[in-house]
Amino acid sequence: MPLTFPALINEFSKAQLRASAMRAQSLLEPWNLSEIADVLDVSKLRPAAVLIGLIARESGWQVLLTRRTEGMTNHGGQVSFPGGRIEPGDHSPIAAALRETEEECGIGSHLIQPWGYLQSYATISNYIVTPVLAELDASVDPVPQEAEVADIFEAPLALFTDSSKRPTQSGEYLGRLRTSYVFEHEGRKIWGATAAMLVHFADLLLRAQPESTR
Repeated sequence: MPLTFPALINEFSKAQLRASAMRAQSLLEPWNLSEIADVLDVSKLRPAAVLIGLIARESGWQVLLTRRTEGMTNHGGQVSFPGGRIEPGDHSPIAAALRETEEECGIGSHLIQPWGYLQSYATISNYIVTPVLAELDASVDPVPQEAEVADIFEAPLALFTDSSKRPTQSGEYLGRLRTSYVFEHEGRKIWGATAAMLVHFADLLLRAQPESTR
């Protein structure tokens, strides 16, 4: 049975999201650490934050994503959330995510309603990323910061919630076969850390769904 996103997200935000926000203040161990611990120096993980920005549309909930410019040294051309390193002047992961979203997408904080944090995620580039879950006002009109962002688009949240339709790709990295999710949306490839965090969020939503509707 299809998910009824408004009711499900409201229920999730009231209970589990608030609990997640409390726990995330201490930056819990990343949920994927066991998968990549063999290629990370945990002591050197640097803090970062991203915005999982949801927009309520008539067609259903959408998630805001960006595509990095091709010339960037790290992750050039890849699809990602707005976000980046937590700077000394950022008083919280939320502050960092809001700052980066405005810098990269031209979306002011007055158009963003943070709901809380999801459990952190470790990347192979040695970041510990705190996802900030938030609702964006439907009137947002993002403008890409051309030096870093080539494109800004919305993808349906439903793309990630059907556990039977999650394509993967595998490849060898540092001597071990590793598998990652790969989604296609309007000619764009969503994979790597972005896809992993979206699937993790979708699974939390699925677990929050009442047993009778699963």
